[in-house]
Amino acid sequence: MLLAKKCQVQVNMQTKIRNAGDKAKLISANDTSGFTFRGRFNKADESAAISYEVSQKAHNALKWLINKQGKIIDQRVFLVWSNDAMPIPDVVDDSYSIFSSSEKSSNEDESTFYTQEEFANEFAKAIDGYKNNLSTKANIQILILDSATTGRLAVLYYRSINQEMYFNRIKNWHTTAMWEFHYRKDHNGEFVKFYGTPATKDIAFAAYGPHVSEKVVKGLMERMIPCIMDEKKIPVDIVRSAIYRASNPVSMEKWQWEKTLSITCSLVSKHEGGISVALDKESMDRDYLFGRLLAIADVLERNALDSGDQRATNARRYMNSFSQHPARTWKTIQDALQPYQARLGEKFGIITNY
Repeated sequence: MLLAKKCQVQVNMQTKIRNAGDKAKLISANDTSGFTFRGRFNKADESAAISYEVSQKAHNALKWLINKQGKIIDQRVFLVWSNDAMPIPDVVDDSYSIFSSSEKSSNEDESTFYTQEEFANEFAKAIDGYKNNLSTKANIQILILDSATTGRLAVLYYRSINQEMYFNRIKNWHTTAMWEFHYRKDHNGEFVKFYGTPATKDIAFAAYGPHVSEKVVKGLMERMIPCIMDEKKIPVDIVRSAIYRASNPVSMEKWQWEKTLSITCSLVSKHEGGISVALDKESMDRDYLFGRLLAIADVLERNALDSGDQRATNARRYMNSFSQHPARTWKTIQDALQPYQARLGEKFGIITNY
């Protein structure tokens, strides 16, 4: 009991880990209320003891790291750190953030790439640029913390991984799930085009909407980290949810739908092991052929409209219905296209050749 009381005095001093008002503790020997260790031990003195000095060092170092470089979403902490002085790319960041940070010391005018192959090569160089300055003996730590109750903090995920393996996993993720994106802004506030992989937080917004609660966002981010670090497949429910939202463009603004669509394409490409964007005229897949048909309808109407007319085309308006009932919905779309076909005249034949 003396050990239990001593631990309790020490533990009460190890709060405020995530913020100044945080009362959750990683180590606790209190079982008079809350039952913090019951189910693991019968008595408090059966648990391992930790000295006051070691506890102070560990907890204060963790507080400092969280305050310095941790990402906190709805009180869930995502933390990546290393013992080396070199900056470490965060596992939850997108390719633009990682690549631009590694290019700051080089020529910024060369940071735009126009093909996925070029991006893959340049991103690999950026990652290798980190690797060339790192010790192979040092490890990178990945930690996720959260509390289910007010007084107890839990370690949800922890990995200590060799730096070379860490960078290889990061490189693999960002070069196998890449797509073209236009939603990021540079330091001048201008939208930039980049090839790569979206941030896990943006994946949450694409799958569940921009107004989704932080509880859902942090849950998805936690589920995505094993996909990056352990190379597991993306959960199919996340992919399906993103596909469903991307198939309903009328529910979003144009820029938001384009962002959702590009992120969804990235997820599908990764989940399916890579997809080609080149036109496959030999494919007889029903879904692929209906997709081509809808794309032609969208391009046809967009070409017939004035440049200043930004209204949604019939193809986009009926996309969700078309994905569920393509044969029935196509008649509606085709009837709506008649005036635009007449307006295009000879150009109509050129478009339909694709």
